[in-house]
Amino acid sequence: MLERVLRVLTEECQVSANTGLLVGVSGGPDSLCLLDILHRLKFKLVVAHFDHGLRVESGDDACFVKSFAEERGLPFASRREDVAGYAVQQRCSIEEAARILRYRFLFQQARALKMGAVAIAHTADDQVETVLLHLLRGTGIDGLCGMNYRSILPVWDAEIPLIRPLLDFWREDVLQYCQQQGLQPLQDASNQSILFTRNRIRLQLIPQMVQFNPQVRKALHRMSAILRGDAGIIQAWLNDTWQRCLVREGKGFLELSIPSVQQLTYQAKFSFLRYVILKLKPEITDLSYEVVHRVTAFTEEPRTGKVIEVMAGIVLRREGDRFIFHDTAYEMPLEDYPQILTECQVLDCPGSIRLSDGWQIVAEIENNIPSGWDQPRNMHHFHAWLDAETCRFPLTIRPARRGERMQPLGLAGKSVKISDLLINRKLPKRWRSGYPGWRILSGTGRLR
Repeated sequence: MLERVLRVLTEECQVSANTGLLVGVSGGPDSLCLLDILHRLKFKLVVAHFDHGLRVESGDDACFVKSFAEERGLPFASRREDVAGYAVQQRCSIEEAARILRYRFLFQQARALKMGAVAIAHTADDQVETVLLHLLRGTGIDGLCGMNYRSILPVWDAEIPLIRPLLDFWREDVLQYCQQQGLQPLQDASNQSILFTRNRIRLQLIPQMVQFNPQVRKALHRMSAILRGDAGIIQAWLNDTWQRCLVREGKGFLELSIPSVQQLTYQAKFSFLRYVILKLKPEITDLSYEVVHRVTAFTEEPRTGKVIEVMAGIVLRREGDRFIFHDTAYEMPLEDYPQILTECQVLDCPGSIRLSDGWQIVAEIENNIPSGWDQPRNMHHFHAWLDAETCRFPLTIRPARRGERMQPLGLAGKSVKISDLLINRKLPKRWRSGYPGWRILSGTGRLR
């Protein structure tokens, strides 16, 4: 078994004996087996135990694991937290709360101790239970793939991988190893409680399925392995599509090219947009079909400026030629268009004033106006030409106020609301309130 685990560690988990491993150990058969094997393979180890505080005797479990580690001269770290209280606070299940707090602890310790990976003792039986759990909740190919030997989970750490060296080994293999090596693991009574969904799958659903197919566990395990290969092909397509569609991304937001997204078929768009939502917020664990369907349908609507709520604080809006996904916990950047820094500023000519994000307004005198300057094809949307005979500097630069109008070229002397003009020019709404305009007080010149 040591040779088989070493092969998985090297080929699948991509670690070596020089890689420091933080090993999550509960004291049960699976984790004791993993720890003993890694110790015999002479890996650099730190033993980590998380006390969920759900049982009276949970403190004794921590003492047991600590003694087991000390007998082998291994460093030990532990933490106890109120999982039940956290579940109530976050309105999630006990199982989900335990998973969140346990992984948070493991990766915090791994980062603090400069470990190269976090190792946990999920087995082939755990893989089968996970696949069935996903299937019962409704899932796509990712859920049917189950767990990987090696995973990067950005919600916990963007660099340190989570590895599962026992993912090919059945519970019978683990128990046999423990017996051969004289290990005496703890037995957690809560594993027999049918109050937890995973336990019901293991204790009730799988035995029922075995009546239809005695080899159902192996069949499901083999299916997840096959689908992981297919998922790799899909992931390569998603990565390529991401590169083609992405315009810009930053903390809490990303922008996609509408023309590029619209080239995708509906089903391809559905898969890609699911990928995009999880890219923006990887901690989401309950991204449903209905949410992705609603987002996909929104991207097929022609109206610009419309906004929908996606989930978990994410909104999606259509601005010009871009789809913008935005986590409302973060501010959107405003550097694409100039924004005035104060309520009003004074501009002389020649002269300049400073705006947001490196923008500025420069006023210059132009004695020789180029021919065709007033033709639409020659106009620049960041240039403004003022009649030197009718205006005087300095100018007061400020945002437009409600109801203010102007007479732009091309309307035969008719006026238009500045707010309507900005909409027609497709200036996104979030930039309009700070977009600079001017009020003429005196002077001559060209404003650019």
